[in-house]
Amino acid sequence: MKFDFTNKICAVTGAGAGMGQAISVMLAKSGATVVMSDLAESFMAETCKLMDETGAEYHCVYGDLSKVENAQRVVTETIEKYGRIDVLVNVAGIVLANTLDTITEADIDKTIAINVKAPMFATQVAARQMKKQGHGSIIVIASTAGLMGVANRMAYSTSKGALVIMCKSIAAELAGTNVRINCICPGTVDTPSMEKRFQAMPDPVADKAQFLARELSGRIGTADEIANTVLFAASDEVDYLNGSTIVVDGGMTCCTR
Repeated sequence: MKFDFTNKICAVTGAGAGMGQAISVMLAKSGATVVMSDLAESFMAETCKLMDETGAEYHCVYGDLSKVENAQRVVTETIEKYGRIDVLVNVAGIVLANTLDTITEADIDKTIAINVKAPMFATQVAARQMKKQGHGSIIVIASTAGLMGVANRMAYSTSKGALVIMCKSIAAELAGTNVRINCICPGTVDTPSMEKRFQAMPDPVADKAQFLARELSGRIGTADEIANTVLFAASDEVDYLNGSTIVVDGGMTCCTR
């Protein structure tokens, strides 16, 4: 099914690579004008090239989302430039390897700042505008790590679990406003950051094969599969979808192997 985002104004954080890039390009191909955010212009070169190929209008906002004002600026610049915001997709996030023994206060502060505070305060500004408009859709990318926990990823798992509950709380607050918020929890997805983690393993080839053997579907997901889910959840065609947690993990969380 092809979703129509013609004349929609959409903002996407973490658009420089991986899922954020795939979501931005797919929205553009579906007719949207897209405001994209990442840390710096150098992070966006490939995404901008792909966006140019779509012929769609887009705008870039750069900044470190660990600072609340930068997260909010993604939305305020969208509103200032286009007069409204129809869809906000919070993708930006970081993964730090840490255990109970090794985690530091700096680790948890940085993780919470980018993975929780940034989407929370971007959503705050977007929701205010969307309520004035009388419509809007907000998507938050969490993770299956926030549903089941992952060893050596304590701060990350904690932050993603917070996002799941944040979305449900916001949905309850926005009841009756025609502004929706939904949470998507991907499993393992083939992105540049995931490949870097594989390459950092002691034996990348063997360790990756062992990792894949644990996957119920025998493979990891693609960024386009997550992008398709985002467009589904954000589209007007599923206007009744609200406060939901959509798990896209090839069945990983349904059982153990």
